[in-house]
Amino acid sequence: MLGLYFIWGGLAFSLYPLAVAQLIDQLHPDEIVSGSADMLVMHGAGCAVAPIAAGSLMNVVGSHGLPLYIACVFTLLGIYALYRRRRVRAVVTHTAHFEPMVQSSAEVLEMIFDDTQRDLFDDPSFYEEDERERLARLVKTSTG
Repeated sequence: MLGLYFIWGGLAFSLYPLAVAQLIDQLHPDEIVSGSADMLVMHGAGCAVAPIAAGSLMNVVGSHGLPLYIACVFTLLGIYALYRRRRVRAVVTHTAHFEPMVQSSAEVLEMIFDDTQRDLFDDPSFYEEDERERLARLVKTSTG
């Protein structure tokens, strides 16, 4: 039984990072920080409410209330995952450039990569035309 708890713990603690990754896939780069902050608030609210709900269920059902509560929460999560898989599409249209880094000194890296890589967000082709215009208007209003 201890082995099952170990596996459950390893799987359960990966839910928050997966949820953040799913959230980032649905947001525009300008909205990622506020979306992550909202996700953190929701996570904190869940951490505050869940022990109260589980404790209330344990008062009603007894010692089997906690596993029952966990099973109900994971069942709801599984149903939502099936819904998302069938109904929601990722909004990401551009993928970032990934370059694996080798374990080496800075001098060797300078010899390997003689030119610096541009930031993805500095590339004008990253944004659609209307998005570039919206960002330009935003910058003009904030500076002028």
